[in-house]
Amino acid sequence: MLACVQLSNGQGPDTTLPTETALPKDMACKDGPNAAVWAKVKADFRKLTEESTTMFKTASPDEIKKTLDTAITEVKAANGFAKGSTECGFGRVIMQLLNVALVDDAAAASRIFRETEILASPTLTILLDVPWVETALSGWPFFGVLAQIARVKETVLKGSFNNDYIDGLEDDATKAYFNMMYAAREAGDLGAMAMAAVSYLDVPSKENIFGPLTALAAQAAVQPKVSERLSLLYGIQRAMRNVLQSVPDLEVALSIRWPLWDLLHFGVDAFATGD
Repeated sequence: MLACVQLSNGQGPDTTLPTETALPKDMACKDGPNAAVWAKVKADFRKLTEESTTMFKTASPDEIKKTLDTAITEVKAANGFAKGSTECGFGRVIMQLLNVALVDDAAAASRIFRETEILASPTLTILLDVPWVETALSGWPFFGVLAQIARVKETVLKGSFNNDYIDGLEDDATKAYFNMMYAAREAGDLGAMAMAAVSYLDVPSKENIFGPLTALAAQAAVQPKVSERLSLLYGIQRAMRNVLQSVPDLEVALSIRWPLWDLLHFGVDAFATGD
């Protein structure tokens, strides 16, 4: 079943893009007639997320829009969005997700996934049901795009709700750890994040969810041993199945200030680059 979501790339109604609710086996999009076109789009998306996540920075709206507009133009030129086409379902989902990073209205940003379940559903499927190594091996920077969304939402939603409550900063240990992680993110210091995580995991808050997940993600991001990194990522994904049980849960998780999604991008994407 296909549905359409308007892409805000300034080209009018003709830029609507079909999105599949069920992901195909060919997540890398290497088997279809337009495989070369999708490979180019994928490379452009990787460049955008790699350059921005290296130092935990948000890509500019102009950079995001240019990348997205170019992708739409190239796929349309190859007739990749033809009626009835289901080619590269994962790529279409990634394009839709990147478009979310262009939302600059607080009211819209606070409910974007709750009002676009056709996008929220495959996002949850990838997060909870698809092994993250398989996601990485597809080459699509799924977690890098989620990191962009989370950072944009942080900026757009600032002051519109109680951030401390959403982040679970209800005890001194978690507040102190959050402040260390936030400062390290601003400095682009992955090593400092990993060191802070070790101490925090010894006595984590029982009421907090995102602090421990972020700490585990930090450890996975710097773990050089493949087996250990896989084990950590598997444990995080399993824990997320208990945390993200609905679309509103996903909305909240992508509205936190914890650098969870950046760290997952580092940890998961290493398998795509051969590390």
